Amino acid sequence: MNDEQELRNRLKSADPAKSAPELNEGIVARAALASRRGFTSFRVARLTVAAASLSIVGLAATTLSLNLGPANGPLFELASVGSSQAQMSTGQSAESSPMVSDKMFWQPFSYNHIAGDLSTNPGRGKVYQAEMVGNPEEILRTLARVFGLSGEPKLDDWASPEFPSYSIQGENYSLSIYYSGTASWYFSSWSQYDFGCQVIEPTEPRADDKSEKAEEPQYCEPKPTPQLIPSEQKMIAQALEIYAAIGISLDSAKARIYRDDWGASINFPNIQNGIETGQDYYLGWGMDGKISYAGGSSFRLVERGDFNTISALDAVARISDGRWYGGAPSSYYQTAVASSDAAVLPTNRDKVTGDEGFISEEQIDMEPQVIDLIVNRSEVATLTVYDAKGNLWFVPGYILFNEQGWFDSIISLEEGVIALPEPVDFGIMPYLPEPAAD
Repeated sequence: MNDEQELRNRLKSADPAKSAPELNEGIVARAALASRRGFTSFRVARLTVAAASLSIVGLAATTLSLNLGPANGPLFELASVGSSQAQMSTGQSAESSPMVSDKMFWQPFSYNHIAGDLSTNPGRGKVYQAEMVGNPEEILRTLARVFGLSGEPKLDDWASPEFPSYSIQGENYSLSIYYSGTASWYFSSWSQYDFGCQVIEPTEPRADDKSEKAEEPQYCEPKPTPQLIPSEQKMIAQALEIYAAIGISLDSAKARIYRDDWGASINFPNIQNGIETGQDYYLGWGMDGKISYAGGSSFRLVERGDFNTISALDAVARISDGRWYGGAPSSYYQTAVASSDAAVLPTNRDKVTGDEGFISEEQIDMEPQVIDLIVNRSEVATLTVYDAKGNLWFVPGYILFNEQGWFDSIISLEEGVIALPEPVDFGIMPYLPEPAAD
């Protein structure tokens, strides 16, 4: 036996895995899914390193810990950032992101989130899944009786086996249910109310007008009828009665009411297991005092486990990743909208120019302006997320407030509990809105 062959035999006999059983393909696939990593752009990598470097101890603890997650692999895979499910659940671009004033000039920029004085203590949190309740056609039949409608549920033309939807259509109403996620239903009615018309005074004929007299046009001018709109007390009573008829008990103390001379609406939060699910029950009245729309859902929360969570300080590094976002309770968004005027955005117009507000080819490779944001406060919250199949989940997370008053809602589960989608690099915004005149 030559020296080379003897060395090969020694290496083979020293292999600690030589007697290990062959792994099942399913186990291998789940392991790959749990540990999958996508590419990271230079900008994201630079900002992530800058934020993470503020806590070497926290980073080391995260690196050395063994985050196995559930024994049978991840609970689910998050919907991708660009999917309709993700947009509905997070609402980041519409509500929690900084808002751009019409007097500001958009340009490429990035935020460098810097962790302030935040907790370094990890924790634990429960995960729930929304499970639809009831038969969709029977739900529609019950709702039709409550709203006094006629007709039978029919499968919509655009429905699919994965996302079935049914509806009852009438001459002046529509009742639909989308039986996926939370089995959301919606009722709308367009009123036959006679608003009346106001006659416009005849206009004087022009000198070159050969007609005997000018035409007398008419137009409908809706006039407010506040006396027809129910009072707040009647709104609450009517809402409680309607939802009780379909088996839903609401707390009148939690009603959110809007009322003016033109209409009214009422919202009740859907709270289960102490969690504000974000799937509100609501009713609206038109100016004729009749119900013009209503909505709700049919689901329950099912607990899927209790899992370890990372600290608030470590969660800051997840902001720049873009895939750890969840939808916060609506009460946080109301606060964010009120404070959005304080957001500081870049306004250097000398560096960004373009014909008719579009970015030129030369600007595509322009280095973005980096804005430092200090995350100075955190709150524990339950966030909503959609998985890749359209199911709604409720997971532990943090509301991370920055010094400008708005926030990011970040999932706090340890890595491996849920699988992340592939990262998406949206690049530079392709359009620059024209600055408003001062």
